[in-house]
Amino acid sequence: MELAKVSVMTESAKLGFRISTPSLTIKQPQADLQIHQDADTIEISTDAVKVFIDQTDAREDAGLVPVLKNAASFYQNGMRSAQEYISKQMKEAEILKTIENNAGGGKGLTRLASKGSVLFQHDTVLGFIPEHAFKVSFHVQKGDVTLQTERKEPTIHVRKNEPEIHVPRWDVSYDVRQRASIEFHVGGEFFNKRI
Repeated sequence: MELAKVSVMTESAKLGFRISTPSLTIKQPQADLQIHQDADTIEISTDAVKVFIDQTDAREDAGLVPVLKNAASFYQNGMRSAQEYISKQMKEAEILKTIENNAGGGKGLTRLASKGSVLFQHDTVLGFIPEHAFKVSFHVQKGDVTLQTERKEPTIHVRKNEPEIHVPRWDVSYDVRQRASIEFHVGGEFFNKRI
C-alpha cells in the first residue's frame, strides 16, 4: 500500500530597506582677532657741541695787543732803548775823549763820523701775519644725544567662534519585496482528495 505524499513548499518573505546617510558638515569660523598697538614715544635731547677758538697769539701778531700787555711791552722796549742810548753816548764820549787827547792818530774822529753818517738802516724780512696757522687754537667740547623710549605693549583681543555642526537625520525606509508563502501538495493513489 502506498501512503499519500505531502509536499510542502515555502518561500520566505523578502524585505528591502534603503538607508539614507547624509554627510556630516562641520564649519569652523575663524576667531575674531583685534590687535591695537599704540605708537611708542621717543624723547631725544641733545647738548650742543661747543667750539672754543683762541686767537690771542694771532691777534698779537697783527698788533692787536691788550692795553695792559701793550703798556708792559712799551715799558720794556723803552728801558732797552734808554740803556742802548746811554751805552752809545758813553762810547761816543770815549771817542771824543781820545780825540781831545789826540790819541789814536785821528782814527777816533773817522770812526765817529762813519757811525754818524748812516741815516737809516733797513732790514727787509718776509713774514706772515699770523706767523703760522697754529697761532689759532681750537678746543672742541663734544655734545651728547640722549634717547629715551617708552615702549607700549600691544592690546590683543581674541573672541573664539564655536564650530557649526550640521548632522542631517538618517533615514531608513522598508518595503516588502516578496511576501512569505506556503504551498501544500498531496499526492498518492489512495488519497482521498475530498477530505
